[in-house]
Amino acid sequence: MELMVFREDGHGAVTQFVGRKDLFESKDEFVEECLAEFEDELEEFEPEDLPKVTDVKEGYCKYYSVVPEEVDVDMESGYLLCDPSEDGSFEVYYIDFT
Repeated sequence: MELMVFREDGHGAVTQFVGRKDLFESKDEFVEECLAEFEDELEEFEPEDLPKVTDVKEGYCKYYSVVPEEVDVDMESGYLLCDPSEDGSFEVYYIDFT
C-alpha cells in the first residue's frame, strides 16, 4: 500500500485518502500526492474546499484477509484503519471526507 482511496463499503463514495506515512517526507508531500493522484475524485470540489495540510490526520492501518465481523463494512477483505496495537498495523497519513 502506498496511496489509496477508501470508499464507503469498499466501493461507494470516497471516505478517505490514505497513505503509508513512511513513504512521505511530510504532510505537505502527502497532500500534494493526493491532489495529483486523485484528481478525478476531487474534480467536483471547489478550489477552496480541496484538502489542505491542516486536514491531514495520523493513524494506523492494517490489511485484513478477513474483515472482522464487528466492523460495519460490506467487503470481505482489505485495508482498514485500526488500533496501533493490532499486529501488522503500520502508520499512515489520512484525509477524512466523512
